Amino acid sequence: MQRQDKTSDAAPMEGTGEKQPLFRYENGRIYFTRRTERMFFFLLTVAMLVLGVVEGVGVFGGGS
Repeated sequence: MQRQDKTSDAAPMEGTGEKQPLFRYENGRIYFTRRTERMFFFLLTVAMLVLGVVEGVGVFGGGS
């Protein structure tokens, strides 16, 4: 019995090399792509992590 590769059953990746916009403006609203939203929140998470480490070290003069 041969083992199947898990990637062979996966659907093809979205996008066919065509550049998708990061957001679109439609009917007075801004719609973000899933990738844009995930990138935004990832960057916010990393920024909060860095600020927490900097505050813990005491760079801002606070702390005990």
